[in-house]
Amino acid sequence: MNSYIEKRRLLLLFLIFLLPMFLMTSLFPVALAQNETLSIAIVPGSSSPFNGQFYVPNVIDVSPNSSVSWTNQDTSSHTVTSGDFTTGPSGQFDSGLLNTGATFTHQFTAPGVYTYYCTIFPFMSGVVNVTAP
Repeated sequence: MNSYIEKRRLLLLFLIFLLPMFLMTSLFPVALAQNETLSIAIVPGSSSPFNGQFYVPNVIDVSPNSSVSWTNQDTSSHTVTSGDFTTGPSGQFDSGLLNTGATFTHQFTAPGVYTYYCTIFPFMSGVVNVTAP
């Protein structure tokens, strides 16, 4: 009989305390991930087409309502402009001129594939993939 009571007590403890805690911890990361800020570096030497790396990472996946920040670590000025060098700016976002050390942040609210490039050095390009969780 004591074994039966002990099992019931453990089940009640689980249902009252542990199950809600488990559910809350599994739900919060999704909510937080939707409002996160991710960083992309405009790396030193990126003004040279022979550098090999320009925007790092140059492809990034985010959730809707996330922000992406680009920081210019190069000695040359750059831009972060939506679109691509073959068709030009798409008008979705534009950092303007980013001097050394400057940061530009944009929040992506709608799912989609957002290409961007540097209007000064158009061989530099990247992609932000915004996908619903």
